[in-house]
Amino acid sequence: SSGINAEYGALLLYSPCDMLATLLLFSLLALTQGQNTIFSQEEELDSILHDKDEILHKRDTSSEEILHKRNTEEEEEEGEILHEKEEILHKRDAKEILHKRNAEDILHKREAEEILHKR
Repeated sequence: SSGINAEYGALLLYSPCDMLATLLLFSLLALTQGQNTIFSQEEELDSILHDKDEILHKRDTSSEEILHKRNTEEEEEEGEILHEKEEILHKRDAKEILHKRNAEDILHKREAEEILHKR
């Protein structure tokens, strides 16, 4: 009980105005500290969002590069396939032409043999 009286006595040494000023000072300090914490958290969140944006941009860029590369490879393959088809068609046409010439030559030879045979 004497400890409580001593604390109460110590409080009586301060005027209500001093105690109010002290309370206001501690309140302002607490508010300032809280505001600083909020600012630092905002800066941290801004940094995280910025990093996220960079990661998304890099991902989008690399996705575009992959798609471009894939499209280029597919176009090259299609070009090679078309070229091979053209070569096959050209060879087929050449064979048909040779076959017709051979058939014509055979017919000419037969006709010539018949003419010679008739004589």
